[in-house]
Amino acid sequence: MSVSLLLAPFTKRVSSINLALARILFEVRIKNCLVFTFLVLLLSNAQAKLPLPELEAKMWHFLETTQIKDNAVIRTKGSWPSFSRFKATNIKSLESNSFVTTQTLLAIKNISDIYQLPNFENITEEANSFLDLYLEDAQKSNELPGTIAYWPLIQTPSGKWIRSFSADIPYRYLKAFNVPNDLDASANVYMWFLKEQKHPDYLLSFEKTVGMFTDSNRRVQYKNDFLWKPANSNAFLTWVDRDRAEDENSRIFQGVNDVDCVVNLNILTALISHQSLLGKLSGSTLEGFEQSCQLINQTIANRNTRSCEVWYNRSSQFFTAYAKAMYHQEKNVCLSSSMANAKLQVLEFSQSLLLRPQTKNYTELAEYISVLKKLWPIDIRSQKIKSLIKALEIRLKKGISVNSRIAFVSSLDSLFIAKLGPITIEWYSPQFSTAVALEALLLP
Repeated sequence: MSVSLLLAPFTKRVSSINLALARILFEVRIKNCLVFTFLVLLLSNAQAKLPLPELEAKMWHFLETTQIKDNAVIRTKGSWPSFSRFKATNIKSLESNSFVTTQTLLAIKNISDIYQLPNFENITEEANSFLDLYLEDAQKSNELPGTIAYWPLIQTPSGKWIRSFSADIPYRYLKAFNVPNDLDASANVYMWFLKEQKHPDYLLSFEKTVGMFTDSNRRVQYKNDFLWKPANSNAFLTWVDRDRAEDENSRIFQGVNDVDCVVNLNILTALISHQSLLGKLSGSTLEGFEQSCQLINQTIANRNTRSCEVWYNRSSQFFTAYAKAMYHQEKNVCLSSSMANAKLQVLEFSQSLLLRPQTKNYTELAEYISVLKKLWPIDIRSQKIKSLIKALEIRLKKGISVNSRIAFVSSLDSLFIAKLGPITIEWYSPQFSTAVALEALLLP
């Protein structure tokens, strides 16, 4: 394949945001151990970026100043904090992980090409160093290439190495949380590395590894999967590990892998981008891709966007992931058949938020604003959609806490949930919620 063909879809997208000439060189290894190079051309005299409005500048200052800048707590430098809450007891635990940090990065990256974000380069450099350590972790514990863990690999006082949010809790309790790498976090990191033009080996390895974990020829199914999909759907699984029925040393907490629709959408976004920039998908990955697309389209047709989630808990998260996939798919028709139906449901759900004037679900509000803006680009946006977006933005701003220096969102919406037997854990992050709201308000 010629360099010009490799560059065609990317240069088309770059020209659309009116950036100019810079040269980035990637070296990537292909299966037969040959090395090929592709150049990505960007325009060097970029158009001047816009200054942030006053409120949004304070929101950015909150994100800028709350990124962890030192290693007072092991393996946290460069990340944004989050906390987990055990639902039954209301016990909270502060932590740092790859998932929240990557999601926050992706949200602010989407606006960094349009607006001036002071110190953005230093912030991304710190975050990249944070994620690089997770890649080193994967090598230390012989994880499959192209995958990443949710928590860092740390050593407990007893000498045990474990993936966890803390080294201070006894190992006998922590080992339940020593979960394998997962394809949700891995797909989000894929998108970040792609945007940063980093780690080409990771990008190519992800495409191959993800095809090894599909919902096919399995002895058992996860307990809730029957609510929304047939057995052995061939869609993508969540965990990079085998079921306990096949391997007694499986690190999957519940012992059985699951199929989550939002996880599948995040994987589809990565693979759609892979097709556009790096070439065709390999056999098992392509089959999983096609089956996942069919399953998502059917889920929308059946209005199952809530019951299809294992690790998420609201339809706005499904449609956020769906809008990201549609935004990147260009000429790919993978999800096109569900677009009209998806738009109807997005309108219905977002309008229903305005009927709940006391709602404090500000992250959900922000998610639907972004979805509306992505599914209805500004050049085709009707006055009805513009009015709906404006009403949602007004409601969202009521949930933003503001002082003389910073502004942030403290939302009742969790990022995601984990149901581990009788225990339900929810994760929250004011930084993530603020980044989502910042993106929503600044997207055109």
